Amino acid sequence: MRLETNQLTEQQKKEIYELVTICNKTDRLHGNAFLEQELNVYSDVPCFFLYYDNKNLVSFLSLFFSCVNEVEISAYTHPDYRRQGHFSNLLCCALSLLKSLPIKRILFMTEPHCNHTIKTLSSLHAKYLYSDYSMTLFRNCPYILSELDFSLSLANEEDFKVLSSIHSEAFGVEKNISKDFVLDIFSQDSVLCYKFLLKNNIIGFCNVLQNASSIFLFGICIKKRVQNQGYGGIMMKFLLNDLLLLKKSITLQVNSLNIPALHLYQRLGFSSTICFDSYSIENKCF
Repeated sequence: MRLETNQLTEQQKKEIYELVTICNKTDRLHGNAFLEQELNVYSDVPCFFLYYDNKNLVSFLSLFFSCVNEVEISAYTHPDYRRQGHFSNLLCCALSLLKSLPIKRILFMTEPHCNHTIKTLSSLHAKYLYSDYSMTLFRNCPYILSELDFSLSLANEEDFKVLSSIHSEAFGVEKNISKDFVLDIFSQDSVLCYKFLLKNNIIGFCNVLQNASSIFLFGICIKKRVQNQGYGGIMMKFLLNDLLLLKKSITLQVNSLNIPALHLYQRLGFSSTICFDSYSIENKCF
């Protein structure tokens, strides 16, 4: 039985985590499934695909829409059910759904030593692009701050125009993509957006997604014209000092091509815990 949904039940999440645990043990991997659909740009589109055999979950595929024209695909299949077409079945369903969306690039995410997945991607003529590092903060004490002209506070919808502009310039994406990103952030109850100010002018922002035990940081950016002046580090110290009080695990993800950000997070006390390789396939190939 195949199931498609954009909202998982707690039982389904439990079954997915159990499947991932089995796959990781067999393949000697360390990753986990990202099941926070709140961050998907297309929040109403089915992004989770599950295949059951006699009520047992044997294959799972997820879609993560980080922006309107790109999607990341991750998948897990029980070792006893591989080479039986279950992944292909779920992938075909997902690709059929993508035809109705303006997706230009499809990214497949896998850990570097997952040989059977790499073989599958090779058969799909996927090309390696870059790696993403999942980083965890290993620090308990607050950072020392002496800067007086800076402040950090929660953003609101009145900041929409400024935040959209900062995001577009910082990440080099189209303005409409940045507008959709910021609008989606404000629409999520589980996400908090913090704005960073220098003398009452917004020069950056960061988003925080948290659950009962962990915090995930994303969309971290500083206004382009004031980058490379140490402001990113100051913003992160302000934010982390607040978050450390919550006594939760703090993680973020950084692209291997973004060397300045990688070095900044390392200086702050973040260490890489998991590496994911990204393989690209143009949507027209399907």
